[in-house]
Amino acid sequence: MLKRLHSLATVTTFFIFLTACGFSGDDTSSLDAERQERSDEIHADLLKILKDRFPNDEGNVWAESKMHLEDDWIVQTPEGLWGIAAKDIPTTIDCALNDSRCDKEFRRLTCETNADCSATFRCESVSATMKSPADQPKSLCISHSDTVFERTYKTMIEAEHELDYVSLSPPTGQFRTAMLNALSYLSYRDEIPKIRLLFSGNVSALPNFLYPTDKALRSIETDLAAITPHAAKVPLNLAWLQDGGLSWNHAKIVVADGDHAISGGHNHWAPDYLVSNSVFDLSMEYRGEAAAASRDFVNELWKHARFVSTNNASGGKFAAFEEPWKTPGETQGISLGRLGKYGA
Repeated sequence: MLKRLHSLATVTTFFIFLTACGFSGDDTSSLDAERQERSDEIHADLLKILKDRFPNDEGNVWAESKMHLEDDWIVQTPEGLWGIAAKDIPTTIDCALNDSRCDKEFRRLTCETNADCSATFRCESVSATMKSPADQPKSLCISHSDTVFERTYKTMIEAEHELDYVSLSPPTGQFRTAMLNALSYLSYRDEIPKIRLLFSGNVSALPNFLYPTDKALRSIETDLAAITPHAAKVPLNLAWLQDGGLSWNHAKIVVADGDHAISGGHNHWAPDYLVSNSVFDLSMEYRGEAAAASRDFVNELWKHARFVSTNNASGGKFAAFEEPWKTPGETQGISLGRLGKYGA
């Protein structure tokens, strides 16, 4: 319930969506109908509770919305490890920098086919290696959780007008490289989207005054200037959302133009996810009205951000993002956030 959720510490969001799985054949048609009927009943019950008890939070903390889901909408990592003997799992993920095939930015071996990669790696074209639209993606031996930074990058570069990047703390390692490459890619646009970066702090367990937003923004601008001549044109807002030890942002949401989003549990931390003993985690990628609902929740988070820095290209703190969603959805869901002590 929202009232209970509001009393909790972290600020986050998640989805509840219920739909019958699609099957074919006479033997399953009756079961499908029963599942769909029960799904509809549960959805209606949840919606009634929200509307009755929390009408003022509709549209900013929770929303009923439809979404479009591709077949691979679940982002589950690590991939490809089930059924593999422990002795066959590599103990080292990053390639050695003195290896001539090692890509120095992503610490993955370059490749032409899967034969160039070890058993648990696969050779794939990695869009996140592109810093501009003129670049060609490199083929790398990707590991079990690299799909997270790759799909995040692809979501980011779709933005034409507005881009939100929200996480517990700023990305590290290959996640940071992918984020910077996406910002560089966008810097070549005639119209560069407005970009909001929101985190609980640079290190979530430490007081924010030890690493202010100005310092964090300058670090991103410096690194961005090293890879694109257009860095000064990228409009950026960066904020910390934390209230001492009481409440802090814990949402992980990337939204492009209120129409394409990836959100869930993955923190963008290389030492925790891009290692042999990886964290098991789950996120989802979706388009349409539900992505706009996630963006609207991010708007709500920005209302409570007290530590905000802006660069010259941004012209100051952005107004709430409101780009309309475009993609029709076929899956009904309820997006539900929590605001910790910031809630009503």
